[in-house]
Amino acid sequence: MIAALTSLGIFAACTLIGLALVSLLAREDRPYLPLLAPALGGAALGIPTVWLNVSGHPIGSFGPWLVGVELLAAAVTLFFTSRRLGLANYWPFVLILLAGFLLSGHPMFEFGFNWLSYSNDDMANYVLTAHRILAYGFYTPPAATFYSYNKDPTLVYFLWAVVNERFGGEAFVSLWLSVIRVNGFQLFMPIMVALGMMQIAAGAALVYRSERYRAAALLTACLLAVCALSTFGVEYQLLAQVFGLPLMAAATLLILDVPPSPDIRSILLASVASTGLAMVYPEVTPFLVLGIALYIGARLLRGSLSWRTTAVWLGSIGALTIVFLNLYLRNYLAVVEARVVQSAAPENPKFFIELFPFYLIPSGLPNLFGIYSSVQNIPEPWLSLGIFAGLVLLVIAAYAAIEGTLGAEPPGAPALIMFALALVLFWKHQGFGLFKIAMYLQPFIIPCLVLWWLRISKAVPQSTAAG
Repeated sequence: MIAALTSLGIFAACTLIGLALVSLLAREDRPYLPLLAPALGGAALGIPTVWLNVSGHPIGSFGPWLVGVELLAAAVTLFFTSRRLGLANYWPFVLILLAGFLLSGHPMFEFGFNWLSYSNDDMANYVLTAHRILAYGFYTPPAATFYSYNKDPTLVYFLWAVVNERFGGEAFVSLWLSVIRVNGFQLFMPIMVALGMMQIAAGAALVYRSERYRAAALLTACLLAVCALSTFGVEYQLLAQVFGLPLMAAATLLILDVPPSPDIRSILLASVASTGLAMVYPEVTPFLVLGIALYIGARLLRGSLSWRTTAVWLGSIGALTIVFLNLYLRNYLAVVEARVVQSAAPENPKFFIELFPFYLIPSGLPNLFGIYSSVQNIPEPWLSLGIFAGLVLLVIAAYAAIEGTLGAEPPGAPALIMFALALVLFWKHQGFGLFKIAMYLQPFIIPCLVLWWLRISKAVPQSTAAG
């Protein structure tokens, strides 16, 4: 029970800080803003943590103070601000988030802090790095004697500093380790479940552009709460992915909502989301950039946006993001370059053993939409029927993404870019890339499908650029 309460407490703390940011910086009371608050709060905690750690300060030396100061500042802000976000209207979303929490995190009630889930090797890397930066600055080399006597296995992860690897997710884990004094392996799954709740909320936010879309947002939240691949990301302990996707959704919404006259507060809010994403999961930022280009380009060509305003808006966010990244910019560039080169490299089929064949074979289609598990032995004719149903849903999802992009729906353009890359990866026989794309797509194609279905059933209006 204590582990479950810890997970809910981490989510609540991020939400409180995010709500304070929204109340201070948002120019309008958009209904999606409270749903983005958990991701924005996570970014607001993570960005200064990375700054201070890169500057040479161990996270253990400032973590409790940083969390305490941000929570106190958030509480004071929300108490004294005249802005009211209408949070009482969000109780159905709270119920859905709690349901998602129980579905993905119920082992905590049985095993508590001893729940290790899959014990993926990525999790070991994340936790050991988090412990290292808890006691050291990111670029601070430990004494040679520690290596000589092999006293501390976490010191191996100084290699991450040598190659300028991303560590935004690990910094977030380390920050909470400085506050909650348990072993990193014990705290990891409570953090993962909290991040999974962020993912549900951010996915629902993608469609909640106005009150006309409330039903669509609620349906999206329900589907994400039971989404097999989204839950799999949590259980498989993909920290950067599960933290990065809600940040990507937040950056998508805040950047695509181009104001008639950009102001520093709205630029700052969007930059918090984009900086958090660049620190936590740099490799998905090309989807964000290309999706923005596609979405904004379509609106510019239709004349629904001003070229001058758009240039000021995007240029200001880009410049401020670079300023916020500061020394971390080299980590960001190193990771993006490495991942792009890795994706572009041709495979040698003579020496290549495919470890992730799931989406290179027809049975990947029903798996993509949660019809069947990729490891189930499905007899005929049910397997063929599932494959056919998956193919139909794939065609509809692709059409919904195209229609959403043309109709200026925020989830449409990123989903369309991911579909395009998936075709390239399939052609190149890159199973691991498809495996990741399948999970990246979930918070974006589910909103696209929901909007498409409710649109043809006349439950929501036709898409408009104004939202």
